Amino acid sequence: MGGVADSWNCVTQVYAGKSVKACSLAAKPLVGAIFLRIRDGAVMSLRSGARADTADGSTTYNEAELLATLQAIIVDVQPGRVGTLDASMLDNGEVEHSDHVASAIYALDAARSDGVARQLLLFRGYTTYYDPQPPVHEPQNLSNAEYTEKRRVMVVYLDGDDSAADTYDNWLRRTYPYTSASPGTVALQHGSQCLEATAASAGAAVHMAACNSASASQDWTVGTNSRVVGVGGLCLGTSGSAAVLQNCDNNAGQRWTLMSSGQLRGSRVSCLDVSGTTVSSADCEGVFDGSNRSVPGAAQRWTAVP
Repeated sequence: MGGVADSWNCVTQVYAGKSVKACSLAAKPLVGAIFLRIRDGAVMSLRSGARADTADGSTTYNEAELLATLQAIIVDVQPGRVGTLDASMLDNGEVEHSDHVASAIYALDAARSDGVARQLLLFRGYTTYYDPQPPVHEPQNLSNAEYTEKRRVMVVYLDGDDSAADTYDNWLRRTYPYTSASPGTVALQHGSQCLEATAASAGAAVHMAACNSASASQDWTVGTNSRVVGVGGLCLGTSGSAAVLQNCDNNAGQRWTLMSSGQLRGSRVSCLDVSGTTVSSADCEGVFDGSNRSVPGAAQRWTAVP
């Protein structure tokens, strides 16, 4: 991938009290990789309170320790773009690999923890081509050159076993990420209603109301820093699960990212959800649309309207 010799310099670095292996490409030191070495199949178990050990047995992680480590790496590296796997939860846990989903959930939270502007990409995996359908097979969308390079990298991952890459060929020919959106100051529309602050004060409830382009209470600034800022410069947050305005302080309840899927994605596995005029944080969920593609549940579909 780097177009230079496959020679790496590796050192042990410590992030949030955990030792990790950090490697850089000798001829291109800006190309690097950091290995936490958590065992395959163990990441999802952290969400239920378990601890996961590393492949070399050097340490263990619980959920809080993993998040702290990832957050420390983000602060150190300061990426402008973070790509991870599919944390959308639109398959309701039925298609994607559990470790793919869990890793993406934690990466997404860590990437938004410092309030710094950056682009986010959630790359879909098995949902792009799944038998038996649904979900529907997405069209192949890579050029021959892109496919050839992607397959070459996969063969390296498979320890040089080219024939083993055939198993993954349907996915190697497709790349479909959900991307973060930062449309600026917009109305956030759900169906025929718009998100509205009931007052310009901290603690004020946020609900749905008839859309009114002249109302400042329906203006929301959706930025690249995963914050949604409303009237009075106050942030969309949560009190319990209820949506409210809060003084902006970078707490986890104020992390909201508008994704190309139509989700307003909160922390962990939460999405902004509507029931009547009530707005709250709820677990993300997906359904199949008329073309058998996974889309957000009807209560969690948002559109930014300039």
